[in-house]
Amino acid sequence: YRADELTGTLITDYIHPEDLAISRASIVRVMNGQAHVDFRNRYVRKDGATIKDTSPDRKACKFIAEPSTGWPDSIDFQGNADAEKMSMTTHELAPAVLVSTTRTLLPSNAGANAAVAINAESKNIEKSLQLMELLNTNDELFMLITNGEEGVDFNYDETGKKIDVAGKFHFGYNEWQVGQSYSPTFSRAAYDHNESGKLQQDAQSVVFAAETTADVSPLSGFVFDPAPVKTEIANCSAVITELIPALSAGSVDPAVVVPELRERLNTAGVAEIIAQKQAQYDAWRAAK
Repeated sequence: YRADELTGTLITDYIHPEDLAISRASIVRVMNGQAHVDFRNRYVRKDGATIKDTSPDRKACKFIAEPSTGWPDSIDFQGNADAEKMSMTTHELAPAVLVSTTRTLLPSNAGANAAVAINAESKNIEKSLQLMELLNTNDELFMLITNGEEGVDFNYDETGKKIDVAGKFHFGYNEWQVGQSYSPTFSRAAYDHNESGKLQQDAQSVVFAAETTADVSPLSGFVFDPAPVKTEIANCSAVITELIPALSAGSVDPAVVVPELRERLNTAGVAEIIAQKQAQYDAWRAAK
């Protein structure tokens, strides 16, 4: 499509019909402050072709910019091959540059990202907490529960790559999913015994060092109860789902649509949502 053909249309007009529902759900999820990474959908070209991979467009220099959440990137960790792959537009093909735009921050949802919680209805809350603490502090126990026993449940091949034994125990948890992140002594993961494993350790060293100095969100530990404003949230989500994709894609005039977005959000009750969240946060802070 030419730029003038896209003006005034929605990005959802070009999403594959089978992906519309998951795309809209992802947009609402992100706009409600919940991270959603590794999301993919398909787009339909003007000629009817369905696009799953944007690599050709990147290499053809049709991308202006693209956000990336991978870290440490090649600025903080020189030689990080994974970070270099994120662009797919090399200096040989286009003047592409990777830029870090944010400071290191432990977000308010960092605790939830650990993927571990205790059911409030559990009859063994104290025992569950003890187990979580053991997994956080006893690296040998953590390794046994997550990887099994070397020589029985997994081995290393001739290249040093870790190979799980078929039919044997393998829980599959990563170290970042259980409370603490990476260990400075590399005792919480079964690294490959080769250059790839060494590179992973080097990258995780950057992460571990940054976590000791990162800013912690003042919202860390705060959980918003949306029930008092669930109607307003639904109304605002509908407005966001309709207008934000078009603004993000540049298919509408911001000078016209941004004022409309603000007006419709106000009508939908965004001020009530903000006031309710502020009141709950103030009460939470006072209780602390």
